[in-house]
Amino acid sequence: MSILAVAIEEPGRVALVQRPRKELWPGSVRVRVQACGICTLEKRIYSGALNLGYPIVAGHEVGGVIEEVGPQVLGDFRPGQRVALDLLTRCGQCHWCRRGHTNRCENRFMGRNGMLGGLSQEAVVPAREVFVLPETVAPTVATLAEPLADCLHCLARAGLNHQDPVAVVGLGVMGQLHAALLAHLGHATLGVDPLAAKRQLALDLGARAAVVPAEAPQAMQELSRGYGASSVIVTAPQAEALDLGLSLLGKGGTLVTYSSYGAEERLSLDLNRLHYQEITLTGTEGRTELDFERAVGLLAAGSLDISRLVSRTYPASQAAQAFQAAQDPELYRVVVTF
Repeated sequence: MSILAVAIEEPGRVALVQRPRKELWPGSVRVRVQACGICTLEKRIYSGALNLGYPIVAGHEVGGVIEEVGPQVLGDFRPGQRVALDLLTRCGQCHWCRRGHTNRCENRFMGRNGMLGGLSQEAVVPAREVFVLPETVAPTVATLAEPLADCLHCLARAGLNHQDPVAVVGLGVMGQLHAALLAHLGHATLGVDPLAAKRQLALDLGARAAVVPAEAPQAMQELSRGYGASSVIVTAPQAEALDLGLSLLGKGGTLVTYSSYGAEERLSLDLNRLHYQEITLTGTEGRTELDFERAVGLLAAGSLDISRLVSRTYPASQAAQAFQAAQDPELYRVVVTF
């Protein structure tokens, strides 16, 4: 028996293909995929900026329904349950896994599909990667559990202080998720982006203020009573955004770089400011199982409405159009449905 999948056959070309149906193995669960988001990773594979070998069935932001539970599955999983998938291989044996930093697993990319394969009618995965959601969470919204988990991991590194304001530089889908989370946690948040529509959405999601980059330093001074941000999250992948983030940071503050950067990007830093003002610069990458569990919990509780971050949906038969639409910087998440 075969199943339908969306394959990136070469840069700029997507096609529907038939793939053999995978067998269940002990400890695995078969999930019928209902929706899969097109993330930056998929866009990089599609553009050719990231070559993992072609053709490849990508996709790692998945919402679906359990079809079949394999032998030796110990959790309370049943056919028909709505789920989100944490498609990330974690070996559980390496130096980082044994210390609880499973996002840094040395073997997480075992095989080129170690964290991909979501753009398919079915996924057979270890039960530990399956997280149950209530029926109230739409499959398209379930695809946001993975990026939401990444943002929760980021915020855990941000040195948050509830009494001080936070800035989010860059209001794409990840910036908006950070803004929504920060508002949910009670933080006064300044969103920064050149596009008016993105600034307005950040306000709708709970940001205290949203401004263009040129206005950000003054806006942060007003929001912080002159003390600067205690934390800054930079989601825009340009060195200029990091420079701006640093200008917003107050004494003792923490700046987290969320995005990846081009090989030639460099940061100029006043080392005396780093020394005398006790600034912390850090990064964030991926998420742990606990981050994913917390993200699913937020979606299940219905306390965080991020459905507006799904900009468009396309059936799998229109996957080529979906990938083309995903290149539009004014859109948030584009989702392929099965």
